[in-house]
Amino acid sequence: MGIGKQALFFTMLLIALVEAAMSTTDSKDKVDKFVISPTKTIVRIYNKLGEGLNLTIHCKSKDDDLGVSTVAYNSYFYWKFRVNFLGTTLFFCGLSWRDASGVFDMYKAKRDMKRCPTRCNWEAQKDLVQGLRQGDNVHDMAFNWTYKT
Repeated sequence: MGIGKQALFFTMLLIALVEAAMSTTDSKDKVDKFVISPTKTIVRIYNKLGEGLNLTIHCKSKDDDLGVSTVAYNSYFYWKFRVNFLGTTLFFCGLSWRDASGVFDMYKAKRDMKRCPTRCNWEAQKDLVQGLRQGDNVHDMAFNWTYKT
């Protein structure tokens, strides 16, 4: 097989593999296009609980476990990543403090690629966890805590 035929074969194989991967997703989760992320996205979770209250954070994705971190008041935890080729990147985090806890999707590509393309900031407050939209820093998302009884 000549070099030109090999290149054509591998190109067709790549297209077939991508199409097969796309066809196995649920129709409501279909990705409209492939994602080539030239820049990294930074997610920050700020502790705004109050003086003397620490925030414990444990974030994961399908492929990465970022470990457990304890964040003091007015400090933050962050990580950087590139959105995957299919635009399905998801990081979820378990957050907890003295009075409450919860597990939240802190970065979900389908939801966040437009609302915070390079910087996703979250504030953990006593009453809820709020997301800030990039550009105008408006609180545009919120998650409720599960309070300890």
